[in-house]
Amino acid sequence: MNKYLLYAGIIAALVFAEYHALQIWRAKGYNEAKNHYERQALTAENARINAVRQTEQQAAQIYAAKLQTIEQEKQDAKNANLTLRRELDRLQQRVAAQANQGGSVKNLPQTARPSADANAAQGWVLLGECGKRYAAMAEIADRQRDKLAEWQAWGEAVDGLSE
Repeated sequence: MNKYLLYAGIIAALVFAEYHALQIWRAKGYNEAKNHYERQALTAENARINAVRQTEQQAAQIYAAKLQTIEQEKQDAKNANLTLRRELDRLQQRVAAQANQGGSVKNLPQTARPSADANAAQGWVLLGECGKRYAAMAEIADRQRDKLAEWQAWGEAVDGLSE
């Protein structure tokens, strides 16, 4: 009987050792597979992050180029407004000169004064007022156009990120 107990004990020890070895083997395989999939996921995540960074950098470069174009357009509009203001100043000087000429005519009798000069002077004054208002409206329109262009450039850059 002791012999059977001894065989049963040996078989039980072998089964326990095999079971323990199998658990170690499974744990090792599980850890290796887990590490493998984590590395794959990390590689895929890094690739996605790099792609997003590239897209953001491209969008930032495009936005910067558009802003540079907008700044050039602002400068062109500013130059145009300065030219318009110079022309307006020149026109106002001409109106003042016409008014001075009209002042010397005021002393003449009414019949000797030509009405065409008075109409021309009023026309020059009216043209000067129109020029002032047009210049003011042009400056407002340029500012609004600049702001709109900046927002459109920003929208296009952000829209490019979502694609």
